[in-house]
Amino acid sequence: MNNQEIIDLNFKASLLKILDLNDFKKALIFASPGNDKRGNTDLFKRELKKQKIKIETFLVDSYPTLQSINHALRITENFEPDLVVSIGGGSTIDTAKVASACTVSKTNYTDINSLKLYEKIFHISIPTTAGSGAESTKFATIWSKETLEKFSFEDEKIMPEIVFLLPELTKSLPLDITISTSLDALCHNIDSLLNKYKNTKSTQYAIESIQLINNNLPMLLNDLNNEDLRMNILKASNLAGKAINISRTSLNHAISYPLTNLYNLEHGYACAYSVIATIDMFKSDIEKLPFSKHLIDARNLISNIDLRSIVKSKIMNQNSTEVTNLVLKNSRLSNFLFNIQDTQIHQILTNSKQYYSSN
Repeated sequence: MNNQEIIDLNFKASLLKILDLNDFKKALIFASPGNDKRGNTDLFKRELKKQKIKIETFLVDSYPTLQSINHALRITENFEPDLVVSIGGGSTIDTAKVASACTVSKTNYTDINSLKLYEKIFHISIPTTAGSGAESTKFATIWSKETLEKFSFEDEKIMPEIVFLLPELTKSLPLDITISTSLDALCHNIDSLLNKYKNTKSTQYAIESIQLINNNLPMLLNDLNNEDLRMNILKASNLAGKAINISRTSLNHAISYPLTNLYNLEHGYACAYSVIATIDMFKSDIEKLPFSKHLIDARNLISNIDLRSIVKSKIMNQNSTEVTNLVLKNSRLSNFLFNIQDTQIHQILTNSKQYYSSN
């Protein structure tokens, strides 16, 4: 969606202008329980109530599943909102994206292939973590509870019309989540650059995002309440989302999913886990690329963040053969810029385990 509007200044005045222009009657707010508890939803509820807009709230707990999407669609169908607001991270935003575009169906979806688009509801999104970039992509990630399979629903129509970047809502993120989500954004950029489907625009987004992360994340980790630094990481995450919206992700994300499913390694750390070994393995090829400096900068930033204490205990029992076999089944692998063999994937996993297991 080329006409998505990103607003990072004058939140209240901009919101009132949007509400005045559209004459909304009913708003369905999607939020994580944590954001609702911290009062982040009140920011919107106050302004919506002033406009006499009827409000319902749907709390998105954990990641979107086929079951939770069904529940969201039933709530949306019964309430009949003309405005959807999402306040949260990737799971919350993805749930709202699907609900905003699939609201008139009476079908209980049993698999991702039966998910169909219907009349689009106006969607305002406010990311409260700086990592997923979900607010700027045409994808929604949905999981099967039974098989732990990850599905991706894709259509330009599910993208929010308006995105507010509000750094004050990310100040409550603790250090570990700040690191993990920022690494997710950084790895979106790496996967977008090392990708067969990148283009001039996605490359521009990814490079700008890497520069923002490299220039701001080290300072943010020592100053978590700094709103200027938080804003720059939010912008970086949004740009990274725009990059993968064009190219999709590739090798490092393909490796990350079995690491999360098998060893409970949080997504951002799971994505970063294989970056150093990957860039080192393909260093001679990467050095020929015009943007090689930015990939090396990203690699070095990850190496300068001490992830061993977080990662080491999770991957001690890593079975590189088992993970390799799962990576080979992931469609993201085929997006990788260079030809790669299963033995190389195995070696990347082995090298990564050795790197993060060392003292």
